[in-house]
Amino acid sequence: MAERKKVMSVLFAIMIAVIVIPSVSMGLDDTTPPTISNVHWQPQYPNDESGIIISATVTDASGVASVKLFYCYQGGCHPPLTMQGSGSTYSKRIGPFDEGLLEFYISATDTVGNEGSTGEYSIFIDGTNPNVEVTFPNGGEYLSGETTLTWYLNDNNDPSPDVTIHYSSDGGTTWELVDEVSGGTSYLWNTSSLEDGQNYLIKITAEDRAGNTAADESNAPFTVDNTPPTTNIIFDGEKNGEWFVSNVTVSFSAMDTASGVNITRYRMDNGTWQHYTDPFVISTDGEHTISYYSIDNAGNEENEHTASLHINKNAPTLVVNTPQKGYVYIAGRPVMKTLLGTTTIIVGAITIEAAVTDEVSGVNKTEFYVNGVLKHTAYAPPYEWLWEERALFLNAIKVIAYNNAGNTAVAEVRVIAFIL
Repeated sequence: MAERKKVMSVLFAIMIAVIVIPSVSMGLDDTTPPTISNVHWQPQYPNDESGIIISATVTDASGVASVKLFYCYQGGCHPPLTMQGSGSTYSKRIGPFDEGLLEFYISATDTVGNEGSTGEYSIFIDGTNPNVEVTFPNGGEYLSGETTLTWYLNDNNDPSPDVTIHYSSDGGTTWELVDEVSGGTSYLWNTSSLEDGQNYLIKITAEDRAGNTAADESNAPFTVDNTPPTTNIIFDGEKNGEWFVSNVTVSFSAMDTASGVNITRYRMDNGTWQHYTDPFVISTDGEHTISYYSIDNAGNEENEHTASLHINKNAPTLVVNTPQKGYVYIAGRPVMKTLLGTTTIIVGAITIEAAVTDEVSGVNKTEFYVNGVLKHTAYAPPYEWLWEERALFLNAIKVIAYNNAGNTAVAEVRVIAFIL
């Protein structure tokens, strides 16, 4: 029994030597400090409300004994903190801090006392919001179609903050997203799909990479107007059917419910375009064509319209060719002048002939009267009537010519007639 115990003791000693002696030898041979890599922190761009988690990967052949975080904030250094490990990853949460500069490094010690450390890292704690200000539209403008929104943007630590653009059509009660862009100070906005309105606002929200935000909106409402104005033309004058028989005063009435009318333009008879300011008068006989349109304050241009009017203020030209004053007519033929040259004598039937012209509206009809009684109406040339009914002594022949504007010309010839 004693011999067996002696043998077992020898075997145990050998086992201890096999296990312990190499381990001690390894520790004595390790002169390399721990390796510290993958140093990073979250969030990458902290603000003054952020807790900061600093982490690193630490490895060593003989094992890691401890990992320490050394840090200074705004030049004031703090006692080192022990970083907790999970596998080869060690981390520590610090903060939050007010805006300023945080500097740190990491030191690690292995189980045999070798110590290694990183270089120094710097983190800027950003506690300042971006500076953003809407510059257009900022109140009172008129927008139509595509328009460029502009704003001022600056940040102390982010050269290109993210920008979110919203619009409101009800004075800021509700907001709709326009777009999200990275940096920049302008945006091309297409308003064509929006309803016309006078209570629009733009809001620009900027967020820097540290998560600080600021927003600004238009100081006052602006107008979105994508509808052109409507213009009516007004003719004022005495009219007979389709024809004016007096001077005509022309005026325009333009309406635009959103941005209002900026200008009305017109031209007459394909002449030069003019800006309308006050009513104007057309006094020349004939047919006239007026083209016109309006532009609103948002730049919407109405389609061109054309209106025509006809003026004829004058009577047709009327001349009674037969019978003429101061002649004797027998069977419709002039045979001699009367003695005094003032009396017209008719013997037998005669054709009353009139020459009627109107170069403006044209001749409508010509009427023939004897002693105030209508005897015949001619609607086309020749304008004449055969007077063959019984008549004796003094008679009055009257001819009335009408043009298409309703103006009349009258000619009268007094005759001594012997028509049996």
